[in-house]
Amino acid sequence: GMGGAFVLTLYDEIKKFT
Repeated sequence: GMGGAFVLTLYDEIKKFT
C-alpha cells in the first residue's frame, strides 16, 4: 500500500502478496 518511502511502499505491497 501507499506508505512512506518508495522502497517501503514496494515492500509493503510485497508483504500483502505473501
